[in-house]
Order: sequence, then structure tokens, then C-alpha cells
Amino acid sequence: MTTDRRSDDWQRRPSAMDMPLRYEVYRAGAKGHAQVIVLSHDVEGAYTHYWRGRSSKCSGDDCEACNQNVSRRWRGYLVVANPRSKEMSLLELTPAAMPPVDAFFKTHRTLRGALLSTRRIPAKENGRLHSTIQESCYEMDSFRKPPSVRLLLQKLWGLKNEPKNDADPARQVRLDNDDDDLRLVS
Repeated sequence: MTTDRRSDDWQRRPSAMDMPLRYEVYRAGAKGHAQVIVLSHDVEGAYTHYWRGRSSKCSGDDCEACNQNVSRRWRGYLVVANPRSKEMSLLELTPAAMPPVDAFFKTHRTLRGALLSTRRIPAKENGRLHSTIQESCYEMDSFRKPPSVRLLLQKLWGLKNEPKNDADPARQVRLDNDDDDLRLVS
């Protein structure tokens, strides 16, 4: 059964996908990221391209950027909050920043509530990103529930609907594997 698009023309409110993105993407500058509280349970990652003046998700076999030999890089994303203002943003991580994050997840089985900071070595715009992560003393009940990272990225990158987080078997693998295998599936 098909639906007539014109029947959707009258709406009292815009859909969630039509609303402006209220979360700043917090990319590491020359000094890295200041300390933030992680609100996400885990990192959501994707291969991206910097293509036509913006980052976008690699679309796989029919990817126009891949066909033009534009390099593809993995980026991980978390919803984080400034500990003082509690303002939320979407933080971007590179593969070099992931080992401490993986070790923390391996020990605590969640990243939520951790205190995360990064720095660039050398301290310049494209220096390697290193991270430190530790337990925090902040009460997580005082922070709002984070939005879905995938839904934020879907909107940011203009993607069509994708499966929800809980429908992704790879996401469950990270939780179910024993500690020795955790690094292999990340």
C-alpha cells in the first residue's frame, strides 16, 4: 500500500527531523577537548569523508566520495556535557583517542558519567588526538538524558532513516563479549 505524499502536507508541528540541530559538534582544536562529562553509554562510530566542504558518512559501494578517491576516516561520537554549565554537545573522537575509552568501557561497562578530556600531540590542528578518561564525582541524575547519537548524526548528515541502536547486533556484541575480545569488536 502506498501513501499519497500530499496527505502529509498539513501538520500542526514539524517532524523531529525538520527541527534544527541544537547540538554543536565539538571537534578537537589544537589543544584538544576540555574536560567533559560523558552522557552516552558508548561511542557510536562511522567512516566519514570530508567532501564538498563538510563531513558526511561514507555510503558504501555507491559512495560518490569513494569513487573520487577522497580518503575515508573513522570518527566516533559521544554526547557530552560541560560539567559547570551542563550544556550538551556531540564530541568527535579519532581512532588514536579510543584505547583509553575502550579500557574504561571494559572496566565499567558504560562510559556514562566518566570525565573525558583529550589533547593533541603535537599541539597543533592536525596533531594526533590522545584521550584521558576517569571516573567522576558528578551525580548523573543532575544531567538530562542524552539524545540518540545516531539520530543526531542522521540529521546532521542528512541521512535517511537507519535502524535504531538496539536493532544493531554489533552494538550488543560489545556488551556480551568477554573482556579479552572487547578490543577486537570495537
